[in-house]
Amino acid sequence: MTRRTIWTLAGVIGLLLNAGVMLLLILWDMARAGRPIIVLPPALGGEPWALGGLAQLVVYLLLLGLALAEIPLMTAGLRVLARSETRADWILHGGNLAFVFFSAVYALLFIVITSRLDLALTIAGTGVLRLIAGLIWVRPHLTTDS
Repeated sequence: MTRRTIWTLAGVIGLLLNAGVMLLLILWDMARAGRPIIVLPPALGGEPWALGGLAQLVVYLLLLGLALAEIPLMTAGLRVLARSETRADWILHGGNLAFVFFSAVYALLFIVITSRLDLALTIAGTGVLRLIAGLIWVRPHLTTDS
């Protein structure tokens, strides 16, 4: 198997893990029937803690911007790593897997803060952009592994 094939496979696995986490969150959201995630303890009033509409928008734009801004930075880092002669292949391919998957972490953080699954899925969807960016701009050596 060529390094390029393994690179692509690592990215696809990261995207599948991203989708798996989102599927579990969708099922969990359906099970809790729209109840807020964070509820204050009874000593503090037992009220659900939720952000208002404008605060949700600010948090959404912040996390989406972070997820998008990370793409060129990580792609540049992975390019340098791919050109390095002293790195192990598993570091490069594991980095690609983590890079593609990590947008699910931003989405999970958004769900915990706002209890909004719909917008969180758009943040997690940046994993597709991460996969495409890695496939286009990072070129692992095309030799076969020994």
